[in-house]
Amino acid sequence: MQITSSYQVRTVRCSVSLDDTVRIYQLALSYLIGIVNDNWDAVRSITTGALEQRRYIKKLVHGNKNREFKYPEFDKMFHKYPSYLRRATITAAIGAVSSSRSNLANWENTDKHTLHLCFMWR
Repeated sequence: MQITSSYQVRTVRCSVSLDDTVRIYQLALSYLIGIVNDNWDAVRSITTGALEQRRYIKKLVHGNKNREFKYPEFDKMFHKYPSYLRRATITAAIGAVSSSRSNLANWENTDKHTLHLCFMWR
């Protein structure tokens, strides 16, 4: 069996532009960050793992005929958004909010006087 790898191949002058895909992904990520931030207490309380956190956010933004969901605008704004990309975007949004809140908590717990002195001596 022959294995072919394309890790070393550079895409130069590709006829198919990914700019639109990246722009849509960034818009979806921005929208989902707001949703995750608004529902952070519920997301943080899920201790069974990242998969369950992702499922919780998915149920808020992506529905079906049998279930109401809290943020129907996502499906309207990002019609036919691929499920694999939605999962990746939700994971990135949870990570961004978690990191942001963790950094804020760390900053709030630092000694502000010591921190101020460190920057004065630079």
